[in-house]
Amino acid sequence: MTKGLAEKAGGMEEAASPQRGKGSSPADSGRRHLVLVGMMGCGKSVLGRWLGHRSGLPFYDLDRIVSRREHCSISALFEKKGEAYFRRRETEALRRTLAEPPGVLATGGGTFISEENRRLLLEGGLVFYLEAPVDLLATRLREGRGRPLLAAAADRRQTLRKLLEEREPFYRMAHLVVPVADRSREELGEWIWQAYCGRIGKTG
Repeated sequence: MTKGLAEKAGGMEEAASPQRGKGSSPADSGRRHLVLVGMMGCGKSVLGRWLGHRSGLPFYDLDRIVSRREHCSISALFEKKGEAYFRRRETEALRRTLAEPPGVLATGGGTFISEENRRLLLEGGLVFYLEAPVDLLATRLREGRGRPLLAAAADRRQTLRKLLEEREPFYRMAHLVVPVADRSREELGEWIWQAYCGRIGKTG
């Protein structure tokens, strides 16, 4: 495949990451986390839990890890200490989590936007971008509860569209791009698990 292009495989898209070098090759080590990135509402936590059950690997939810360590919800943390503080705590939690035994890691919607976080994840895991259209995200996030970046939005759909436009180029630096619309959790989860096993040489 020509570098920089993407190929379709069984309806899923494999993206050649412009930032992926030898050190971040998804096939260079068996000690790698299965990492899910993407917008809020794309299904990272739900699919991550399913994959943890399917695989027997530990499941790590980065937002929950930060929330437990700070003894408050992510929304409250944003409100009390601001986004910059949250992002610092998020990176600290990410470093600790990647040092744990390999597992399924669901990141926050903004985690992969940070250059440092991206490097850590691409080197320490096989990263899957769960690609979801704005309409699907807006439907799933109709209430907006627990989503600090949507809490004060007058038009959630427009806010989501703007966020997606800003973040999409970074999400596409993931090792694999997985469209989630019109696919069941089981179908998505099984495809991701088999792709992960194939890349790291693990028997599924």
